[in-house]
Amino acid sequence: MIDIIFEALTFIPQESLDDSIRLIAVTLESGADPFTALAAVFRWTEGRALYRGVHEGLQEFFLSVTR
Repeated sequence: MIDIIFEALTFIPQESLDDSIRLIAVTLESGADPFTALAAVFRWTEGRALYRGVHEGLQEFFLSVTR
C-alpha cells in the first residue's frame, strides 16, 4: 500500500517534493494509512499558497486514480 505514496509523489513538482514528503511523513507518523495520509495532506494544503504545488500535484494524482 505504501506504493501509492511513491506513485503520488510522481505528480508533485520537483520544487515541492521536500514539503510534500515532510507533510506526508508527519501524517503517516500520526497513524494514518497511506491513502488517508495523502487525502489529509491534500485537504490541508488547499488554499495555502506556500503549498500550492503539493496540492495541485495531489489533485492530479487523485484525478488519475479515478479515471
